[in-house]
Amino acid sequence: MIITSSLGGGKQGDPSLYVDLVDKKMGLLFDCGFNNFSVAQIKKIAFIFVSHTHVDHFIGFDIILRMSLDEPKSLVVYGPPGILQNVRGKLSGYTWNICYNLKLKITVVEIRNGKRISASYYSHRGFQEEDISEGETSSVLVETEDFKVEYAALDHMIPSFGYAFTEKDSYNVNKERLASLGFSPGPWLKELKERARNPLRPDEMIQVQGKWYPIQSLKEQLLEFKKGRKIAYVTDTIFDEITRKKIIQLVREADLFYCESCFLEKDRDKAKISHHLTAREAGILAREAQVKKLILFHISRRYQEIESSLEEARKEFAATE
Repeated sequence: MIITSSLGGGKQGDPSLYVDLVDKKMGLLFDCGFNNFSVAQIKKIAFIFVSHTHVDHFIGFDIILRMSLDEPKSLVVYGPPGILQNVRGKLSGYTWNICYNLKLKITVVEIRNGKRISASYYSHRGFQEEDISEGETSSVLVETEDFKVEYAALDHMIPSFGYAFTEKDSYNVNKERLASLGFSPGPWLKELKERARNPLRPDEMIQVQGKWYPIQSLKEQLLEFKKGRKIAYVTDTIFDEITRKKIIQLVREADLFYCESCFLEKDRDKAKISHHLTAREAGILAREAQVKKLILFHISRRYQEIESSLEEARKEFAATE
């Protein structure tokens, strides 16, 4: 997959991270504060993962709702305890008497006490609450053939969820080798890549252009392994031993680690009182989790420039931006 990511509010605006699965024409959104995402980006959103519903993390939901209303799509929202009530409140704040031509479906999944409680809201029926269900859950909230999204419950005096998006390992086709072996592209390549993901028996075969070939041989000749990327998102949490361990486990070896750094270390008392991280603490987490790059955001506007936050984090973890 081609994957890009960007902050909708920059480093000092409202938290909002967009992960664009470009070739899948799908977007994933982590928090939805005020943002600068385009209408085209918003219309691609299939999943929203909410850390908590303080206004700076959730006010943008109204814009997403507005931009998605005319789309024949399904939008799934995941979040901590209370997210069902929060979305229900958003939807009930508007009048839906002329909505029979709309085709938007919103499903909300609330994670509470180890269970997932879900409900759906259909635009053409005025967003009435339907399809209520309850079941067990795990740390993995979403898993497709291409990616998974995990969460960890952190502490902001209320539950605040951190998330990690992980692209699954895959294979790319070496087009030069394909041509040199006289093969033509076709649906068989998709089958080859899918079967190559799983353990193979020596005798497994695949049909190509009317002939049968050993999958293991074609895998070795044609396919190049591609390690999946990992993008982690953590915001609004205290730094203590419990949350420290949870965060490190969640974000370990991430390619990109988006981490709040609301305060500088000199204001650590304010950070503790409000259950936020300092830039130094973000750097410590990045170093201990062995991530590749740390990206700071949610830096308090009390600081007129962000360079001090970057410098403080870089003392603990050099690959910070």
